[in-house]
Amino acid sequence: MSAPLPFPQACWRHSMLGRIVTDANNATRELATEVYAGVTGVGYRSGGSFVADAIADTTPPEFAALVMTDDIAGAAAAAVHLQAFYGEDPSTARDARKLAHEGWAAFRALADRAATMARGTGADSSEAWPIFERVEELRPDPERMRAIADLAGRMLGALRGAPERRAAALPDEIVGVERGAEVTGLLPTEYALMGLPETEAEAYRRLAERQAEQYERRGKERKHKGPLVICVDESASMIKDPKRNTWAKAAATALTRLAWEDKRPVVWVHFSSATRSVVLRPGNHVGLVEAQATFLDGGTNIASALIVGADEVTRLAREGYAGADVVLVSDGTADDSYYLPSALDAIKAVGARLWAIAIAVDWHGTPSEILAKHASKYIHLTSADMRSPGGVVKVAGAVAK
Repeated sequence: MSAPLPFPQACWRHSMLGRIVTDANNATRELATEVYAGVTGVGYRSGGSFVADAIADTTPPEFAALVMTDDIAGAAAAAVHLQAFYGEDPSTARDARKLAHEGWAAFRALADRAATMARGTGADSSEAWPIFERVEELRPDPERMRAIADLAGRMLGALRGAPERRAAALPDEIVGVERGAEVTGLLPTEYALMGLPETEAEAYRRLAERQAEQYERRGKERKHKGPLVICVDESASMIKDPKRNTWAKAAATALTRLAWEDKRPVVWVHFSSATRSVVLRPGNHVGLVEAQATFLDGGTNIASALIVGADEVTRLAREGYAGADVVLVSDGTADDSYYLPSALDAIKAVGARLWAIAIAVDWHGTPSEILAKHASKYIHLTSADMRSPGGVVKVAGAVAK
């Protein structure tokens, strides 16, 4: 976060504002300068123009400090106000204020989107606008990104309480009540929220944000966990049925956030006909949202993805992160099934467990059946599993040793 830049630098630095101003005529550039001054205070002087005064005077209190201290938020607010004023010619202060109110309403909607994206990666409010700007640059489907963020949060709550995640604990005692996300220690009132359809989503949100009420206990836990390598299918069929891509990305996000809580790095291997690896170290929320937005398209080269995954396990071990598991999420038959035995050998050679997750299509009876037979665990997710955040509990063992 840094203070807003002078207007020319802001247009160059922030694509959301720059796209509007680039190739604009002189009148539009002059309007943009006035809008930017009214929003951020940079170059602002009272009585300079109807536009700047109207925007400055109508700034909502909750945004006043934000747009003057966060350069990205300031540029975004200027962009939406410029759109509100574009093509209009307010002749009175009242007309200008009406348009300014419309601009702030549009910015409030953007702020809500930014907050949702941040929550979906586990980031706090200070990172919301950098995440939002990166998403705007990538231009993914905003509704799909919202769906991934929402489902990932609910999945995270479900994963935290999965039996495979519960650590073997030494004797402890209850010493009070606190807020957190340990499902086994929740107060009865929290369980009641989970049991009602009208409050289930709120209960999962509280868990995802570690705000659920639980017993505070004194004791020690034994935990032995390694990093994760997640191979995410991004072939054409995964986007043809959008809920498959949404579920896969949400599950990968929830697993990543859970690993981050234990300071463990995660590698995503995006794959289709090609592969692309990205290392996500704890706290890299912008990188996580980029991974959510990435989609390669093409065929389904599962063997190639697993071989790359094995290489990532080796690289992580060299960096001191031994004991990685490999999670494979795919809905299709491997186009390179001839190489699957070699790929399984590569996973075995690096000492990794393979969690094979078949989305919608059962791999038994297909060329991918060898994965179902030889993986440490094979999981077939039905459409019903993908409709519930609890479906991700089937892979909870991948984040616990």
